[in-house]
Amino acid sequence: MAGDIVLFREDGTEVKRYRVTSAFSDLLLDEGDLSEGTYFYKVVADKGESAAMKIVRE
Repeated sequence: MAGDIVLFREDGTEVKRYRVTSAFSDLLLDEGDLSEGTYFYKVVADKGESAAMKIVRE
């Protein structure tokens, strides 16, 4: 199975997209890559997508 982890802002603007496979276990984000604010991420695959989860960068 393969898919993407999509990181996006509150307004729905995509910030980053990470390609993942079934071997995926962790994703580390460098805080320097994100300005302060609220972000969401979800996993998107051929079979559908997960619910969005929130990340707050302060």
